[in-house]
Amino acid sequence: MTATNHQRGFSLIETVFYVAIIGVVIVAAVAMAFGAIQSFNRLKATANLARAGEAALARLEYEIRRAESINLGASVLNNHPGVLALNTQLTDGTPATVNFFIQNDTLMITDTAGIAYPLLPLYASTTEFIARQITASSSSGVAVTLKLYDLRQPESLASFMTSAVMRGSY
Repeated sequence: MTATNHQRGFSLIETVFYVAIIGVVIVAAVAMAFGAIQSFNRLKATANLARAGEAALARLEYEIRRAESINLGASVLNNHPGVLALNTQLTDGTPATVNFFIQNDTLMITDTAGIAYPLLPLYASTTEFIARQITASSSSGVAVTLKLYDLRQPESLASFMTSAVMRGSY
């Protein structure tokens, strides 16, 4: 009778080969997970900047439309950092001024009560704020350019532009 030698198990070379394959698969899975997380964070930063910019522009448009004129002596137009001073009236008809300006890379507003507060959340920083006067034959307005970036994701940059006609000018 011939004896057959059946060995069970894996050889050392097979074990090393399988461990290497499993290691490559794990490294690829971890790299894909990190890539997905980074992509999600960039998308979230872009969405946050869009919300912050839209809210700031909405307030700018509201105040521009409510204004009667631009206070040219207190404004810095066509430059960054710009200052936009708008002449407006309180509900009782008392003249007032609303100012938009940059302080510590944050877009600020000084409302009719003279209180200054930021128009942007803490994570949003302003890289450009330029106000331009628009003049037509019977009315005038303001065009604003605003560029923001997220302090948590500095590579995310968002640009915004708006314009509005001052109701007091026509």
